[in-house]
Amino acid sequence: MIGRIAIVGLFAVAVLAGGILWFLQKFVEYQRFEGPVDGFGSVITLPETNQTIALGGIVGISGSSSPLKFRACFQAELSQWPSANLSYDNPTPLIAPDWFDCFDAKQLGADLEAGEARAFLVTPNIAEGVDLVVAFYADGRGFAWRQVN
Repeated sequence: MIGRIAIVGLFAVAVLAGGILWFLQKFVEYQRFEGPVDGFGSVITLPETNQTIALGGIVGISGSSSPLKFRACFQAELSQWPSANLSYDNPTPLIAPDWFDCFDAKQLGADLEAGEARAFLVTPNIAEGVDLVVAFYADGRGFAWRQVN
């Protein structure tokens, strides 16, 4: 009888700890922002062409525990489409938490593969081994994330 109580108690503690860890990873570890943030402003410059692109309506999330937690959605003012030669090789948008609904990494990844959106490098090595990548649609919608290089 005491063994069963101990097992049930250990199981309950494990479930509680797992729930707390899940909650921390999904909600507490992310900070929401609106507007420019450190390393991502209202104007970005593509490094190889020095083409500047104005951004508006920036909303995003980031986390202090990892540089890869950065995601952003915005509207870009594209006066001209950046050169296809500058496209980022193997863009892989990372999945955002469910509650950050403007960033759909699966749809964006499929659109990048289909050629409906194009990704560009904005800042190489924004953190050690991590690049800042943006993707644009023809209608001006834009998305940004950090990706291991």
